[in-house]
Amino acid sequence: MKTLLLVGSIGLFLGLVGCTEQQEIEMAETRNDVAQEVAAFQEDFERELQEVDRHLQELSARVDAAGEAAAGELRETVASLREEREELARQLDTLADHSAEELAATRDTMERRLIELETELERARLMAHTEREAFLQAAEEYVRDLDQRIARLESRLEGQAEAASEAYRDRLADLREAQADLEEKVARLSHATRQEFETLRDEVAEDLADLDRKLRETVHRMEEDPGAV
Repeated sequence: MKTLLLVGSIGLFLGLVGCTEQQEIEMAETRNDVAQEVAAFQEDFERELQEVDRHLQELSARVDAAGEAAAGELRETVASLREEREELARQLDTLADHSAEELAATRDTMERRLIELETELERARLMAHTEREAFLQAAEEYVRDLDQRIARLESRLEGQAEAASEAYRDRLADLREAQADLEEKVARLSHATRQEFETLRDEVAEDLADLDRKLRETVHRMEEDPGAV
């Protein structure tokens, strides 16, 4: 009887040891997976920040060339955008300390903040064009770029199941409608009086940034939920 109890105890002990070892292996694999995910995200995000840096440098040079009187507000905007960029970079460096659950939430927050930073930067770049013709040309180029990006998403939805992508089709239809409204506003710029131009210029810049933001958010949703498209 004692022998049986001893054998049973040894078997239980070995089973617990084996279970613990398996758990440690699984935990190590999870940590490795998270580390690889963090490294990939950091690489992609850093690439986006480098593009932000390039546009910020171009905008700063344009603001400096415009002089203090013409660029006072834009100078403040550039400083604010730089501050947000640096905050995102600092947060990027801390991702290695996050758990898998924390990483998912932090990534989503950072990507949404990056979208906001990028669209505000594009709006500032557009507003840096103070002359009518320069602004008009930049606005037309912005509209064409948005048109091409929407077209790429439309192509991505072609051939997909109607039910799976219905929400995205509706979203893109809304973006197309907003784009059409913008094209009409941009066309009015060339015929506007000086007073009308100043008002319409602000509206166009804000509406373009808003459309850009919604488009980037749509891309982000598609990437987060590829099964829906």
